[in-house]
Amino acid sequence: MCDVTDPVQIERCVEDIVSQFGRLDVLFNVAGINFRHAAETFPVEKLDDILAVNVRGNYLMARACGQRMVAQGSGKIVNIASMHTFQSVPGVSVYGMSKGAIGSMTRALAVEWAADNVQVNAIAPGFILTELNRKLWDDPKMRNWVEDRTPAHRLGQPSDLVGAAIFLASAASDFITGQVLSVDGGVNAGSTWPLTVPR
Repeated sequence: MCDVTDPVQIERCVEDIVSQFGRLDVLFNVAGINFRHAAETFPVEKLDDILAVNVRGNYLMARACGQRMVAQGSGKIVNIASMHTFQSVPGVSVYGMSKGAIGSMTRALAVEWAADNVQVNAIAPGFILTELNRKLWDDPKMRNWVEDRTPAHRLGQPSDLVGAAIFLASAASDFITGQVLSVDGGVNAGSTWPLTVPR
């Protein structure tokens, strides 16, 4: 564990892993923060905080791990994007911007390191119920809204992300790189509507 805004801590973390295990095979690049606020009055210090972790920190971690993976001739990097990589809702302009950057970073590093047998992909979670956001989804208005607009008609659970993570970290994905895999119950595919369709 390290502060991804500190390149020295990142380097120390990666060196510790390589010295302990002799190599570095998989990076799950998961650091991220958010702050909901209107775009026209978004506090500059919060903008800097979010970009420092979500963009700069994730890039520096991928770069440090990628150096070792390129040198050893193999590796897997799995970034955490978001449904906001593709679409947005009001109040999360900076978070959405940062997650758009994660999608672009994933593709750029995938292209750069493909010949070195390093695959770089991302998972884009949809609306996932966690302890950090439970209060939001305990609000019946919010819960109904997300269930109505998600084709699967439910919130995701952290366990719903496990299969995608294992797949992208395994040899099963050796010829897959530069992809952003949505794990969102169908949100990115489209939406439902109240019209009853004959079955």
